[in-house]
Amino acid sequence: MLTGHASHQVGLDADVWLTPMPSKRLTRKEREEISATSMLDQTDLAVDPKIFTEQHVKLIKRAASYPEVERVLVHPAIKKALCEAAGTDRKWLGKVRPIGGHYYHFHIRIGCPPGSTVCKPQVPPTGDDGCGKEVQEWLARLAPPKGPPPPKPPGYKPPPPAPPITMAQLPKECSAVLESGPDGVRQPLTAIKDDVPMGGLGEAKAGAFVAGTALRPHITSLKAAAKSD
Repeated sequence: MLTGHASHQVGLDADVWLTPMPSKRLTRKEREEISATSMLDQTDLAVDPKIFTEQHVKLIKRAASYPEVERVLVHPAIKKALCEAAGTDRKWLGKVRPIGGHYYHFHIRIGCPPGSTVCKPQVPPTGDDGCGKEVQEWLARLAPPKGPPPPKPPGYKPPPPAPPITMAQLPKECSAVLESGPDGVRQPLTAIKDDVPMGGLGEAKAGAFVAGTALRPHITSLKAAAKSD
């Protein structure tokens, strides 16, 4: 992907918003436009206790307690809050690791499926709850700098932007997707109708599918780009 989430490409990772579940079923348009909620206070170095609650602690603990889950990634401030709220049951905390950016969601890494030859499992937790040095180092790294930044050396030039990614640099599985053709992608009718509530099949016969019309121009452009590469 051009905007990050490289670790999600093998299908074993998922992001779960910390925004509470809405009180109604969202339409597709509402679902696309809804914004996530930051769990941090104005310092960006601690959680806001009015937003990050005991329910969030229970949710992350539950995710980390599944044996199939190898890692749960959260913002360092959230990790610190979990450490303070965990009490005596701390075994699950070893799976929860701090990382920047994850202040409105947590990231789940699921273990490799049996028989997989391309998946690399995570190193098992050592038994340490991870509530010490690593969290403090992360928070220090994210703290705003004290004073103005140091001046650039004489003759400094910013690095050039990274060149575009070519098909030759991507895994062979990407070529298989492009070569499958537009009709190889099938979508539920409700997935392409803005006025149908998410998950609702009341306006369409159960099991009715249409070809991926919305994806066809994107696949065509990707094929053209692949040929040019």
